[in-house]
Amino acid sequence: MKKSLFHRITACVLAGAMLVMTTACSGTAGSSSAASKGADSGTKSSTGVVKITFWNSFTGSDAEELKTLVQQFNNQNKDKYQIDMDIMSNDAYSQKLPISLATSTGPDIMTLTPNQVITFAEKDKIWDIDDIFSQTGLDKSDIEDTALNFCKVNGKLYGLPLEMMSNYLYWNKDLFKAAGLDPEKAPASLQELVTDAIKLTDSSKKQYGFAMPVKGAPAFYAGFIRGNGGDVVDATNKNVFNSAENIATVKMLKEMADKKVSPTSASGVDTDNVMLSGKMGMYINGPWLIPGLKSHNINFGVAKVPAGTKGASYVLDGVIYGVSKTCTDSKKTAAYQFLKYWNSAEVGKAWALKVGFPPFLKSVVEDSEVKADKNVSILASALQSSDAKTWLVGVPNGSKIDSDVLFPMIEQLQGGASAEDVVKNASAAIDKLLVSNG
Repeated sequence: MKKSLFHRITACVLAGAMLVMTTACSGTAGSSSAASKGADSGTKSSTGVVKITFWNSFTGSDAEELKTLVQQFNNQNKDKYQIDMDIMSNDAYSQKLPISLATSTGPDIMTLTPNQVITFAEKDKIWDIDDIFSQTGLDKSDIEDTALNFCKVNGKLYGLPLEMMSNYLYWNKDLFKAAGLDPEKAPASLQELVTDAIKLTDSSKKQYGFAMPVKGAPAFYAGFIRGNGGDVVDATNKNVFNSAENIATVKMLKEMADKKVSPTSASGVDTDNVMLSGKMGMYINGPWLIPGLKSHNINFGVAKVPAGTKGASYVLDGVIYGVSKTCTDSKKTAAYQFLKYWNSAEVGKAWALKVGFPPFLKSVVEDSEVKADKNVSILASALQSSDAKTWLVGVPNGSKIDSDVLFPMIEQLQGGASAEDVVKNASAAIDKLLVSNG
């Protein structure tokens, strides 16, 4: 679960998922069963142990560490609380979760995207958990303000982070050195990035300077748009895309497209593979890229996204724990204890060092072992910045603006379209999505 994905649910899916939810099932902390477990499954057992269900879609390499940490909680609380974890695919999860919450047959705790938190809070399906600090003794002051604010809707806390992240600039040091660039120094500005990307591109070697995927990837262009003083919408969700600032930014992207610094019409998987093959100079991506770079023996560096003409801008993203309104008092208490456990220095440190995601607990950021991990320290620094902001969260059809307008904009530039036309057409498409319910 590394990219925010939003799906429409059809009547056919509803019928199928409802059928699944009527099936009896059981699981353990390591279960990967996709079958649903209803709200009644979390009552006290005959031994007095409170059992609660936890749904998520962590199917990648990080799933093993998640299973380990959940099992550790179960072992530490075997006479009080037990987590019954159910891991399913992204598609299955995105289809079943809304249905199960709507019918009060869902999990007790779950992982959510920021937009899902807004949706389910507004529909009164998840608890406002502002009282978790007074109820459990969890140290609120140890959690970064950006992490707390990330989980709020209209000033109320509707969850706590499982993990936080941003987009980062990765560069291949060997390719930098071969191109006459300083291999230990990332570009200091977006304009410098453009210049370096062109220098790094060598068509005779099928070598590319900078990844510009057209789908299935983090919104790499976000730092360009905001860093150069533009945006997609204003604070009232009014379209502001057709601006001089954005035209200048798109011209910058077009310069790279014209120089063919990236494979054309490439998906995120395609550009991942080029980067991991050692044929990509620079790539803006998330922290999950690091294990792949290491396993492929890529000599790489990582830095915050370079500043634009108006300063730096970092995308703030993450995964949030939500607590269902179907929880009884005893199950809510158990859920709170698990969230307290997850926000302990021990768990935060394990997640940072073993999974490689930036810590959002101040005590973990200052831990000597975490500080010694240069990559994790760099990743964490973006989250601590006031320049870190969510991208299109709470914007009507925000995910569609990315997938149906802004990513296709990159492909249009690669096809030779002018910056002015691309911005004009994109703005018109954004207008339609902002007023559409579909």
